[in-house]
Amino acid sequence: MASEWEELEKLSKDELIIELVKSRRAMRNMCRLLDEISKDGASHYLYDRGERPSEEWLSKIVSYAESKLDDGDHLDGSDLERYGVDSETADRYCYGEDW
Repeated sequence: MASEWEELEKLSKDELIIELVKSRRAMRNMCRLLDEISKDGASHYLYDRGERPSEEWLSKIVSYAESKLDDGDHLDGSDLERYGVDSETADRYCYGEDW
């Protein structure tokens, strides 16, 4: 089994950037969740809403996200949101609306 380093060195620069944004979003979500729990003892799960990428980056993110899907699965908005795309852009893309 390849190490994480060996897996990451196979990725292109664009793929690494997409993975970095995904990881940073996950970290922001985790920090907000922990902060909320430490203050209130509970959570309403405030999450990072993502950003609207340029058309060029959305295309790259879509291609990368699709490459990570299992056979038979199709891309939906939540897949794109995992990579830092805001929900409005993700839904518009996946449901064929102009964005």
